[in-house]
Amino acid sequence: MTARPSDRFIPWYFVLFFAVLTVVFAVFVYIARATHPGLVTDKAYDKGLKYNNVIASAEAQDKLGWASAISTGFQDGRAIVTLSLKDKNGKPLEGAQVSLWLIRPVKSGMDVKGEMQPAGKGSYEGRVVLPARGLWDVRIEAVKGDARHQEYKRAEF
Repeated sequence: MTARPSDRFIPWYFVLFFAVLTVVFAVFVYIARATHPGLVTDKAYDKGLKYNNVIASAEAQDKLGWASAISTGFQDGRAIVTLSLKDKNGKPLEGAQVSLWLIRPVKSGMDVKGEMQPAGKGSYEGRVVLPARGLWDVRIEAVKGDARHQEYKRAEF
């Protein structure tokens, strides 16, 4: 059997195949490096060292016995967040200073902070203009005297 003239290119087909793969993988690496900085948490080591403080705060919140519920809505281009807050006896908790954070889980730099106003009977309401519609993390902190209570909910606006 005699060799055809095109048979001499067979080794070069293998080389071409791997060269194309190398280019494709290089493009994937470039895209991955350019679109995500790799940093998940700023100062992760320092935050890890302070984690015992987080555990102590959670235990102190549990001892308070406060109950809370978050409800959300959207009206006239604003996110509406309502917090219902009750003490350990189930009575509405009045006179707390309540702060609201809306955090965009899919894009940094869009977070919004606001204060919630008393709405009567242990309820507090915050109305915030959001830079974009979609999925948001709602974080609320209520402070009354030395007592602190935090609540979290993921909501779509």
